[in-house]
Amino acid sequence: MEKNKVKILFLDRNAVGPYELKGIFSKYGEYTELNLTNNDDIASYLKDYDVVILNRIRLGKKEFEKAPNLKLVLLTGTGYNHIDLVAARNME
Repeated sequence: MEKNKVKILFLDRNAVGPYELKGIFSKYGEYTELNLTNNDDIASYLKDYDVVILNRIRLGKKEFEKAPNLKLVLLTGTGYNHIDLVAARNME
């Protein structure tokens, strides 16, 4: 893999239906899908990724603190009330 390609993680892939996403996102970097992620495990997954895609997963201060490389959060649904925007803005 090229050094400049991003690492992309879809945390709750099963929430969006039967769309082919691997081909779309793989052209931008290393793409990984998890069908369903236990909320207790989210922070441990985020530590190595630049981009996270999610639908129903909650991201709070604990998760953002464990995600030093995170640059982008993509939401596949409407609304963003399950994302702690203050914690996201305070990432260094």
